[in-house]
Amino acid sequence: MTWSRWRIAGLLFMVGGALSLIGSIAGAAGSPVGGWLGLIGLLLEGAAFVLFGLGFGRVRARAWVPWLFVIAGALMIVMALLWMVGGGLGALTLLVQLAIVALILVGAVLLLSARAVDIILCIALIVLAALLAITLLVGNVVIGILIGAAYIVIGLLVWGVKFGRGRTGARRL
Repeated sequence: MTWSRWRIAGLLFMVGGALSLIGSIAGAAGSPVGGWLGLIGLLLEGAAFVLFGLGFGRVRARAWVPWLFVIAGALMIVMALLWMVGGGLGALTLLVQLAIVALILVGAVLLLSARAVDIILCIALIVLAALLAITLLVGNVVIGILIGAAYIVIGLLVWGVKFGRGRTGARRL
């Protein structure tokens, strides 16, 4: 097995999603470790988006579409690093989060319209963007768990798992 950028991105999505999911549960229980787990998860998810965007080699897509995911991942990494050192973007945080949501949503819709990657992956990315948009308004443990689960599903799809579809009969869109 070769370790392509997408395989590494899939692994980072899964680990980051699991850390975010566990961090949400630990944070709801009142543990200060939950916040750190969430931040490390965000850092890994940002790195995964960067690798995901850079991993578009032979995929049919407009040349600039993968860069939407690279930019979204870079913004996630910057936000996580700023929060880890005790800083932040202040009032800009909501705008940066909205920009991340918009970049992921637009990139997923463009990939879906070009049929560049698997349709289930595009739908999972759209669901993730919707959940991230909901957290701008309301943040609770259930949304955090759903976001972590969405990252794990995206990681599995990027890794190459075919949910219920055989390898020979799989319909790639």
